[in-house]
Amino acid sequence: MKINLHPLLPELKKQVLKIAQIDHIMAADCYLLAQKITAKTHKTISQTTLKRIYGFAQSRYAVSNFTLNVLAQYCGYESWHSFTHEIDINTQKQGKNLAWHSIAHSAHLITSFTLQTNKLTSGIPYSQTIPRQSIHQHMADFLNTEATGCVISAPYGMGKTIGITQWLDQQFADQQTKETGSIFLYVSSFSLTFAARYGFQMSHWFANLLNLSNYQIFEDFLVQYKNNAPGNFFLIIDDFNTNLMNKRLFEAIFKQLIDLSTHLSHYSWIKMVILTRPCTWQKYGSLIEGYPMINRFWFTDFSSLNHSNATNLPPFTSSEIKRLFNQVGFYYTDQLHSAEVQRAILSNPLLFQHYYQLKKDTAGPHKIEANDIFSTLSLYIKNQVLKGIRSDEKLFFLTQLILNATIEGTMVYINKKTVIHLIKENRALYNDLLHTGIIYEYQCYQTHRLTYQIRFQSAYAALYFLAQAMIDEPHRKTNQNLFGHLQQRHLPEMAKNILLNWISLFVRESADQEIFLPDLYLSFANMHLIQQKHYST
Repeated sequence: MKINLHPLLPELKKQVLKIAQIDHIMAADCYLLAQKITAKTHKTISQTTLKRIYGFAQSRYAVSNFTLNVLAQYCGYESWHSFTHEIDINTQKQGKNLAWHSIAHSAHLITSFTLQTNKLTSGIPYSQTIPRQSIHQHMADFLNTEATGCVISAPYGMGKTIGITQWLDQQFADQQTKETGSIFLYVSSFSLTFAARYGFQMSHWFANLLNLSNYQIFEDFLVQYKNNAPGNFFLIIDDFNTNLMNKRLFEAIFKQLIDLSTHLSHYSWIKMVILTRPCTWQKYGSLIEGYPMINRFWFTDFSSLNHSNATNLPPFTSSEIKRLFNQVGFYYTDQLHSAEVQRAILSNPLLFQHYYQLKKDTAGPHKIEANDIFSTLSLYIKNQVLKGIRSDEKLFFLTQLILNATIEGTMVYINKKTVIHLIKENRALYNDLLHTGIIYEYQCYQTHRLTYQIRFQSAYAALYFLAQAMIDEPHRKTNQNLFGHLQQRHLPEMAKNILLNWISLFVRESADQEIFLPDLYLSFANMHLIQQKHYST
């Protein structure tokens, strides 16, 4: 039998503990509590039943009416029915006069837990991370509009979660001296799946999340402060992406959030912030942008260049990189090998995290070396992209993409139409790779026609898979064929240098020195000389 807990049971449990003078109940307390209940009511509830009620033992059945009546009588009520009747009356009165700080307290308990989780799971110690100026500016611009909803969209690994954590820390610090202030309810998208239990009625979801005994309390709260709220109420939803739930459920929840934003637009002090990824917004953003009456309630601030590609959080700026270097105790100089190094590693928060993990035990100050690019990217690709039981399939799929790619400078892209058959055969795999950030979809106009491209995160990352393909090509019978194949490809000189670096790394990792025969060693060394000149300019 499915357990159907009455929404007022938590309140009854609280009152029982208050009368029993138990601040934090433990499993061992259930024996003493059972004795106290028997002494006062002259009716017996076993300690096993109490353990089930307070979550120390599993239960397959709902709490019996007998148990509910006895607990209510222990609290001074005639019966369970009289308890619920009185609580409902008090609830209606409280809802009309609910203090702002009561809701704030409930919301901030949840937010504090979410923030603490973010800080403990930060790839770089949170105390050494830095505020993201772009997020602070984005939020400031949002609050200067009349919009209800705000979108922060960027690929996986661009620092959205730590960025919004830094922003929230700043908000709490700014209002410490105020008697009242804004309310922040920060949750993960996983909590939204529980909205399905309430038929996607968001008022019920809010009430349950904030531990309110009745959803009407939240509605009365909205009405009470409709025109004179002492601050803003922020609902922040992190990692709102399609890979966390099935398509039908995600679309239903997204539509409910849209309806919620329309409903809450009547209250200018309520703000919704959704952190998502471009692949999610490209797929579902039209549910907002396609309807002017809905779109006016949302702030996205996609630039003209990135609007169709749904990105509004840029990589680290040069000043942020310098500050981050100082924070983590690394040596920084303006005379790094080239801007390529900065774009390839330092400007990407996730790659900087992997670089930190690679170098954090290095004694003393040090400069970033050219080889660090490849070691860091290799760590990222192995730990984030190719992880899991389908690693071989991912490697093969990405290899097929790169073999169909066009390489122009540091840009690597594939016309989506040319590999659409490959995508259809590996749809789930393709979606997984989009969510890792190694590839992303890009819309652009070519000869006045809208074209969909698949782009790699960077040429450095893309050429990892081409180097793998060249080493593993079945037709390579000798190492001469490998080197000749490299020379014959119509690739930019920089791409050849990058390829050669990857192959060199694979050689070191596998100790397969036969990849390069002695008569090719001189040519290989010459290529490295070209490469070193390239990085030094």
